[in-house]
Amino acid sequence: MEQETIRAKSIELVNELGEPGLTLDGGGEDRDPGIIVYGPRGPESSVTILVRRDTGIPYIMANTAAGSAVVFTFDQDGEPEIHVRNTDGQDRTLDL
Repeated sequence: MEQETIRAKSIELVNELGEPGLTLDGGGEDRDPGIIVYGPRGPESSVTILVRRDTGIPYIMANTAAGSAVVFTFDQDGEPEIHVRNTDGQDRTLDL
């Protein structure tokens, strides 16, 4: 029977080996609501989209297995921020 709405606190899709491929989380006391899409190396290579519960600010992060990352978000004034981390672990914020 088809349903218009499925209600759950979280949904995790796994591959044939039982490894996570996608997590959809409605958030909770200590968790922000969001989606995580895992690459072949799990959380090491993933994309996360969420909205921070404490500020209401959206946050998008892409990680690679090599250790680099890009974060797209906004500061408290609503101005866009882009943070990057290279494979050497050096962080920097790009000015727009």
